[in-house]
Amino acid sequence: MSEKFALEAAVKVALSSGDVKMASELLGHLYSLTGTVISGSRLGRTLGFPTANLEIVNEEMLLPAFGVYAVFVKIDSGLFRAVSNIGTRPTVDGNLIAFEVHLLRYCGDLYGKKAEVFFLDRIRNERRFSNTGELISQIRRDIETAEALFANWNKTNSNSINPLCF
Repeated sequence: MSEKFALEAAVKVALSSGDVKMASELLGHLYSLTGTVISGSRLGRTLGFPTANLEIVNEEMLLPAFGVYAVFVKIDSGLFRAVSNIGTRPTVDGNLIAFEVHLLRYCGDLYGKKAEVFFLDRIRNERRFSNTGELISQIRRDIETAEALFANWNKTNSNSINPLCF
């Protein structure tokens, strides 16, 4: 097997377990996915955490394991810190696979825009909460965890202007 195929296989294994950090180390840059922002159920907005729902183009899109991730999102010429959830949202519906991002400190309309999501690190597994109050509390903790990961990224990559390259 060639080095290229071995690398691709190792990246797939890392992503299937949610180890986006390892996948990025293997690639030499942050693993990313690109999609168009589509309309969702607007539930995130009612919970106080509006999300941009990204279209899953096909079943072959190599999504990381279901869970919550600290990510950077590139939209137009802007680069934003965000928290992403990939999975079935078991607390609120649990049927279809969703790929959504909550951009931190962002206000604006993203519908129809192309977004590239760069995965920094996994925060936790996706799980069902007994009520939306518990979910809201966990989302707040997820954002705190993501902020700490971003701060650490900035410290360890202080010489790098672009957070998308090592």
